[in-house]
Amino acid sequence: SAFFPMNNTANAMEDLCTIGSETLLCLDEIGALNNKRMLSDALFNVALGSGKGRKKGRDAGLAKGAKYRPFVMLSNERTLRVEIESAGKRGDYRTGTSVRFPDISVTGAATVSQEAIARLKKANANFGHAGPAFIRYLIEAGIVGDVEALKARVSAAEVEIARTAVGDGAAIPPGTMRAAEVFGLLLVAGELACEAGLIPARAAVHDAVLEGFQRFMASGEGEATKGEASMLDGFRSALTAAQGRGALVPAAEAGDVGHQKRIGWFTDEHIILDAEAVKNVSELGLNGTLDGLLKALCDCSALVRRTEKDRTHDRLPGEVVFSGKA
Repeated sequence: SAFFPMNNTANAMEDLCTIGSETLLCLDEIGALNNKRMLSDALFNVALGSGKGRKKGRDAGLAKGAKYRPFVMLSNERTLRVEIESAGKRGDYRTGTSVRFPDISVTGAATVSQEAIARLKKANANFGHAGPAFIRYLIEAGIVGDVEALKARVSAAEVEIARTAVGDGAAIPPGTMRAAEVFGLLLVAGELACEAGLIPARAAVHDAVLEGFQRFMASGEGEATKGEASMLDGFRSALTAAQGRGALVPAAEAGDVGHQKRIGWFTDEHIILDAEAVKNVSELGLNGTLDGLLKALCDCSALVRRTEKDRTHDRLPGEVVFSGKA
């Protein structure tokens, strides 16, 4: 694990994430960030797992950005939403922020005794043993050798947790499913630690993770994960990723045969997607249906509707050419 105060710049966050990659990265006191207007962007980069590209020098192109994959835990007296919006970045808080970094209020939680605090403080002088023992168990038990089985176990835990937020037989909203991902990973990690003999009470782990999820879902941010609108942030991320790998290209480059796996084109005003390429929303990393995504886009006036009399290919930007039609 790695522990740091958050009184750093947004750029320094990349260094902290690199140090804490592949382990637990604890960042204390969000409110201490030097420039909170950068908080939303910094958290998005943390979730994306990469830093910003930067110039290497004049006409030298971009330097390769840092890559990292930490499990981040933040602490603060106020919610992420309040911190982001109080910094004047109201439009930067989206549902995706809450599902990537779910807020769990500790209001009303049990008061920790002085004796318990004293035991916890002993970790300042006695630490570094559980981590290696846990990794050793994962290797000796063959768990790291069967990645697919581990993924399936985490996925099952996510469904189990998300199911607690909906009625029996009801469909799980995409945003709720995404929010459960963090808690599913925590639950499986806790169960494995119990199996390794590092944590004594498996039932207590299960109850603690479920309580955290239920506290999140009872909050305003948790309520926002319900319904089709919760797909929008994931859709934005999917489009950003598609642009990065060359699958979403400028309309002016539509005729470039090098773009073999493109899903669409974009102009200054519109994004035009190939309906066949995006009909399976799970391939975009989304939970839900295409109809649900289209409804969410329509509800926020982001979808350009066509009538039966419209010839779609005649309404595309002039640069987009396919099947001999512009």
